[in-house]
Amino acid sequence: MRRLHAKKDGHIGALDGLRAIAILLVLLYHLTPGRDANHGLRSLHYKLAEIGWSGVDLFFVLSGFLITTKLLEARDGRHRFRDFYKRRALRIFPLYYLALTIAFVATPVALGRQLPFWLYYSNFVNDAGVPHLDHFWSLAIEEQFYLLWPAVVFLTSGRAARRICIAIIIGAPLLRFALAANGAAYAATYMWTPSRADALAMGSFIAFAYVHERLRPWLLRASVLAFAVALPLPLWAMWRGGAVFVLQNGTDPRSLFVRTLLPSSLALLFASLLVLALEARPLGRVLTGRVQTLLARYSYGTYVWHFMLVEPLARMLGPVPAMRFFAIGSIVSIAAAVVSYHAFEVFFLRWKSRV
Repeated sequence: MRRLHAKKDGHIGALDGLRAIAILLVLLYHLTPGRDANHGLRSLHYKLAEIGWSGVDLFFVLSGFLITTKLLEARDGRHRFRDFYKRRALRIFPLYYLALTIAFVATPVALGRQLPFWLYYSNFVNDAGVPHLDHFWSLAIEEQFYLLWPAVVFLTSGRAARRICIAIIIGAPLLRFALAANGAAYAATYMWTPSRADALAMGSFIAFAYVHERLRPWLLRASVLAFAVALPLPLWAMWRGGAVFVLQNGTDPRSLFVRTLLPSSLALLFASLLVLALEARPLGRVLTGRVQTLLARYSYGTYVWHFMLVEPLARMLGPVPAMRFFAIGSIVSIAAAVVSYHAFEVFFLRWKSRV
């Protein structure tokens, strides 16, 4: 499989920039208190913060692409399943379970409420009742993807795998429509794995397409068109307040429209941006840099810790302007990620490099 604008170690600098954008969007969403999209000169900050939840969609697209790329590279390996699961476990589990241990020691809850987090199915439990771990729903989706997707890549042909991706890309919005039309709570369309799998499938489809040189020019042209088609709905959501997706319930046409199409529009927008980052060298250079690389390196830790720090920071800082809280919260969250990376995660990453 041909590497794309990559260094000798396979690192693709442009993807660091996309990962940095994703974590900054999430930080904007969770670390901007009192968001009001119509709040004077600060409205742009608030509008960006309101759509910041879409950072997880960018993470999903990137995960689909990167994981599928790694699986394709390991497709002929003798111990392909074992090696993949070992590497994922060493990268994901240590910090995740450390954070859970700290959270449940600091705030003891019944074992029944803990189990969805320990077993990675919290995205299916709408009343888990552990607010400072609410953001772990997306990590549950990713872990479920890591568990199931290797079988698709390793045990099917490339053509069959691409068809599976297309089926998921079409099926996910249809499922969201069916759920919303039958009065399902927003969590069903926002957090359930089948409802959000289209972003993962789009990233995976791009990885499969890049195996075939003849598909790459077509993919680039399609991405330019898809970017233009997908952009208006997220822009409208940002202008109206991004929470329009998570707050609208019921069966009225507007709610059905938003809950069905907004996630697909975001996934398509970010998938197009991924292809453009890989193929358009000017954009790739903009996304590549030391700051982006550092933010990307610590993005997992930043995601794990940031929401757990919101309440302690709010108590410590008291009522402060939203921009100041965002700045301080982001610095503290990234600092926590740096410390946990070098003091804890790095030991497991050394084992991972030997697999």
